[in-house]
Amino acid sequence: SVHVSNPDLSPDGGRVLFDCADPNGSGFREICAMDADGSNVDELTADGDITPDRKAKWSPDGTRIVYQREGSDFGVFVMNPDGSGRRRLTSSGLVCNSPVWSPTGAQVACLCRDSSGAYQINILGADGTGQKAITGTGDIKVDIAWSP
Repeated sequence: SVHVSNPDLSPDGGRVLFDCADPNGSGFREICAMDADGSNVDELTADGDITPDRKAKWSPDGTRIVYQREGSDFGVFVMNPDGSGRRRLTSSGLVCNSPVWSPTGAQVACLCRDSSGAYQINILGADGTGQKAITGTGDIKVDIAWSP
């Protein structure tokens, strides 16, 4: 069996994204997708390394997936629904996680940790441009949501 967490249903209700872990307990985490009926399971970020990819979210129009990558390349990334076209959105060197789409899909919000270890909420364009902090630093360690 596959261990799963953080499910996210596609806007059309046809596919579910989720974090999947190796059933042998290796701790490797990938992003998987399956049809809403449980069939056709695909590992979208299986690339042979041990870097966890987690917390994937569908864009409002279902054409893109935003997620966090951990390890030495910690940050927020985006990919196509089939796992292709993976690229970094957040500035290199910033530890950013827990990404969420704006209601229109034009922006992404995420938590970023500064050099002191304090977190702040950042927003950036869906293409990775214009990243800026919108809160001061603080002890923010929860997932965030974007209200319509």
